Amino acid sequence: MKFGGFRRWAGLAATVATVTAGQGVAIAQESGQGIPPADDAVLAAQWDRYMGDSVPSVVEFAPMRVSMERTGSAGEQLRLTSMHPGVNRWYLLEITSANGATETWHFENADARTWKLSLTDEAAPQLLIEGKGERHTCAPWAGDVPELTSAANSGLPYAPVCGARIYLRNRVQGSKTNREAVSDFLRNNVVFGDKLVNLIKGTFFEDAFLENSAFGEAADDTHAQVAALGAARLSSTPVMRTQMGLPVEDAAVGMQAGSWYKVEGSDGVFASVLQPGLIADEILRSGGAANGLDGTERNADVYLVAFDLSRYEIGYELGTDHPNLGWSSRPQRSGADYNLPGPDGFSTPAPLVRNGMLPPSLLPRVVAAWAGGFKR
Repeated sequence: MKFGGFRRWAGLAATVATVTAGQGVAIAQESGQGIPPADDAVLAAQWDRYMGDSVPSVVEFAPMRVSMERTGSAGEQLRLTSMHPGVNRWYLLEITSANGATETWHFENADARTWKLSLTDEAAPQLLIEGKGERHTCAPWAGDVPELTSAANSGLPYAPVCGARIYLRNRVQGSKTNREAVSDFLRNNVVFGDKLVNLIKGTFFEDAFLENSAFGEAADDTHAQVAALGAARLSSTPVMRTQMGLPVEDAAVGMQAGSWYKVEGSDGVFASVLQPGLIADEILRSGGAANGLDGTERNADVYLVAFDLSRYEIGYELGTDHPNLGWSSRPQRSGADYNLPGPDGFSTPAPLVRNGMLPPSLLPRVVAAWAGGFKR
């Protein structure tokens, strides 16, 4: 089932956004050899499958992937796949024994700017990890107690293997409140469950978590405003004592509504607060350009955070359970769509692992993270 010209990863993966310091991560093209590029015929076949009405698995959802295969001393087949060579973060290792049993492991590159992975060409193949003139080999699936077995049983979302140059991604339990568990149950097991969930949200929880700030005396804290960002057009600018939780500079007695403040310890990050009822009348009464406000909306605190995108970049990570890859009850289906497990042809991320956690390699660069509707 196609959704116009917009392909699927963007729609499926916009769950958690992170803002990371520095310019974009450049993948070192000459630091290591890695998996050889796929030939034109293989890539063309992968793209043809991807552009079809459905694909059978999430792996085939990556038409740019490259793979290499080796045969082990006991007749086992090893396949290593780089899911996106240009990103160089995710690798999938599949080992099929002589009797046909297959095990899979999903690796996260600990340093995508340095290391590239491939398989050695020898009687007992190993992982080859190369970068910056260094070459390291390991066979974490081998031995009486394989390193991969210990890593899989560690309980860690990212378990280091091969000298911590790569991590094994492990499935972990996501965070879920009772209310969210009920919502999931309704969506997955009850006809029109989505509509019922929306009714409950709109009726019982619409303003359940509303915050209202106490106003202090009007203040002329012009020195606290960030001049380059300006200030919102408000009918009044009281000092608001909020529960935002972000430490900001020059706001010892509160934040002046509509003004921007620098977040302490984070260059290029700013915060502001206002209430919709403070917006200037000429904006609220602009003849349809702004929606009307009810009494509750007028007094709701609105927290705003701004990032200087000349300093930061924005990324995302998938949740453990959401977004779900199966069918929603909302779209209309007909014909062959009913035979598909999901709108793209599959309903599970397996053999890839979604653990809902930022990889350790990104943590030193992250200044903020937030859940965009899905937190599990």
